[in-house]
Amino acid sequence: MPTFLGGFRYQIGRGLVEHHAVIFIALAIWLLYQARDGSFFKIILAGFFGVIGYWIRQDHLIIITMLVFFIIEPTHGTTKEVWRTYWEQIWTYWKRGFTYVGIVVFGVFLLCFRNWWVGGVFGPSVPIQSHPIYTGQDMTHFYNRIQIMVTAVDHGNPSLATFILLPGTLLGLLALVWRPKFLQNYPIAIGLALFGLFLPYWFVANWGYAPRYSIHLLPLTIISLMIVGDYFFKRFSKNKLNLHPPSKQI
Repeated sequence: MPTFLGGFRYQIGRGLVEHHAVIFIALAIWLLYQARDGSFFKIILAGFFGVIGYWIRQDHLIIITMLVFFIIEPTHGTTKEVWRTYWEQIWTYWKRGFTYVGIVVFGVFLLCFRNWWVGGVFGPSVPIQSHPIYTGQDMTHFYNRIQIMVTAVDHGNPSLATFILLPGTLLGLLALVWRPKFLQNYPIAIGLALFGLFLPYWFVANWGYAPRYSIHLLPLTIISLMIVGDYFFKRFSKNKLNLHPPSKQI
């Protein structure tokens, strides 16, 4: 439903690849989340989807790699407890994580090999000055890009999608460093994925138009709000039942 808010719906049918890329990111998340108790087949399939997502949009490489932490979920507890659990679980599930990351790295190698085969340059892109990759920017440019992503507008008043993108992002990043009671069941992998989502845009010089670069942020922020909303909904329902206990049968 949020896809039809504001400018998101205008991106459909324009020949852009953002929606296609985000579908493969979502599929990778879904499979990796099940991989803790699943088979290596799900890990391999998640890696396959992740590679396709990377080939569609190269600026998604970091977030696609950071999705590996969904193998460790679900985790519960305070900030200290969760990070300690993560460190312990990394040693438990390192084979599955290494398999997924290895497939993604192999996908990067295949792209570089393809560029060398057809263009004579072994790398993810042609190293020309006007290309948006590997340019480097200052903090002001980086902040402006993040602002466009979390508001889904280039300028002016925020859109309706801002009320999903902005709080969902803040909750995910907050859960990395501070976990009050309503965030103790929040998957820290979402916060790590958000960090990996924003990081490439420190290097990207040529910027597109809003909300094109908010499309792959939308699913994570929706999940983020639903997790926190579920906590408060259950708490409200529990309090309501306590206020109105069932009458005793005579």
